[in-house]
Amino acid sequence: MRYLLVDEHRYQEGELKPMRNVVAALFRLERSRRLEDVRCVIEELDSWLKSPEQRELRRAFAKWLSRILLPRLSKRNIPIPESLPEMDDLEEVRTMLAETAEGWTREWKREGHQEGEASMLMRLLQRRFGTVPAWANNKITKADLSSLEEWSLRFVDAQSLEDVFSDKV
Repeated sequence: MRYLLVDEHRYQEGELKPMRNVVAALFRLERSRRLEDVRCVIEELDSWLKSPEQRELRRAFAKWLSRILLPRLSKRNIPIPESLPEMDDLEEVRTMLAETAEGWTREWKREGHQEGEASMLMRLLQRRFGTVPAWANNKITKADLSSLEEWSLRFVDAQSLEDVFSDKV
């Protein structure tokens, strides 16, 4: 029996990217570290494998992606949904990844905004009232965005730290 042995580790990303073949694409998918890298390779595969006689190969790639690769990538902290549906075509995989990327981008922006609000409020409180006690720090750390915004507005007129966090308006 004869077979071809391809040493995946002998290829650098720069060598693999211009190769227009499914083995190079497979290696690139295996090495992916970001969701955008995965999306890019899947888009390339989707465009390469358009002809009707490649339908089974498209289906095989989609199955491998949904059953093997995507769950593995989620363990590498690449934002992939935890429960993946069974996918039968690369177009389904592309759509799912596009929706995932869009959702994660919105979530990251929201989290960044919230962290920025919390950080700014902490600096303002420290500047006006000195060291912020643990209870206030905990309250800020656990707060949602609307609470942080409300406390930031109260800060303007507050005479004390307690005034900022008071339930009385």
